[in-house]
Formats: sequence, structure tokens, C-alpha cells
Amino acid sequence: MHQHHRWAQATTVLQVAIAMAAIALLSKKKWVEFVMCGAGSVGMVIGVLAAMHN
Repeated sequence: MHQHHRWAQATTVLQVAIAMAAIALLSKKKWVEFVMCGAGSVGMVIGVLAAMHN
């Protein structure tokens, strides 16, 4: 179950990054782009950690 939990966390964070990308496009705010990149990076790290746990 722990493996599934990590994948779910990674998916959730990546979905937040996608939503932030849409907001960044609509608002043209630079700080939202940085938040989006940060969330995407965290999601990728969690995904890699989940993949390495196999």
C-alpha cells in the first residue's frame, strides 16, 4: 500500500502543477510560473522515489 500512496502523492502534486500552469498562462504572473515549476519538480522527485522503491 505504501507504493500506491507514493504514486498517488506524485500524481496529485503533478496535477497541481498542471493547474498552476493554466493559472500562470491566464494571469501572466511570473511568481505563479515559479510555483508551478516547483510543484512539478516536487512531483517528479516523489515519482522517482516511488519508482526506486520497487
